[in-house]
Amino acid sequence: MRALVQPAKNYREFLVFCAIGVVNTLVHAATVLLLAGTLAVNQVYANVCGFLAANFVSFVLNSTLTFRVPIVFRNYIKFLSSSVVTLSIIVALSSAAEYFEVNYLYALVGLIVLSPILNFLILKYFAFR
Repeated sequence: MRALVQPAKNYREFLVFCAIGVVNTLVHAATVLLLAGTLAVNQVYANVCGFLAANFVSFVLNSTLTFRVPIVFRNYIKFLSSSVVTLSIIVALSSAAEYFEVNYLYALVGLIVLSPILNFLILKYFAFR
């Protein structure tokens, strides 16, 4: 019976994780629009603030809804570190695509498919373990 329950649990976790990703994107965009668009803050700073705001919201939502673990500072440090690792992998893959002259749209589609899966696995087996 456990063999049947575990895949369903993982599937539910991944779907919730993806829905939270949409919320995170909206938080990031809203932060950038407020800071850069309304307050005329430099776009680099606005995007860093957007990333941090979305990252914190993602941590809280994924802790409570996806992985159902307590919200503790140690887990946030692991979560933030995992996000930086995922970003580094994205930069490396983007750089490889650039080097091999892969059209950016093909690379983007690949990253859109790969990034959530990779990030989910890193968070599930490292940050929320």
